[in-house]
Amino acid sequence: MPLSLRKRRTGKIDRKARQRLEERLDDEWSRYVRERDVKCRECSRKAAQAHHICKRRLMPTRWEPLNGLGVCVPCHDWAENNPDDARDWACELIGDETYDALVTYSRGVARYTMEDLQEMLEAFKRGEPVERVS
Repeated sequence: MPLSLRKRRTGKIDRKARQRLEERLDDEWSRYVRERDVKCRECSRKAAQAHHICKRRLMPTRWEPLNGLGVCVPCHDWAENNPDDARDWACELIGDETYDALVTYSRGVARYTMEDLQEMLEAFKRGEPVERVS
């Protein structure tokens, strides 16, 4: 049975199955961002990590392709430890309008079904993720 349809005997979605799907989606999002950017967007070293412009815990933009920047480990540490400077840096890279749109979208409510998550995962695997922020 596909992961997206797995339910417990009670008929409720299995939380562990959802968590596994979200983890797979996190991995694919990160892979996509690192492959898209190839080099660190700050210093041009190899992009070893993917940085969320709007925090990862904000579900509407968690898997948004525009919300990610490929970075090296030192630059990722810098961005996490210097949020004001990182915000200015992100605005320079993606533009103020896109940054503002990301922030606005991130403040919304995201109610992704298992099917929604599965569709996003498949789109990332194909290299064709859907940008919901414009």
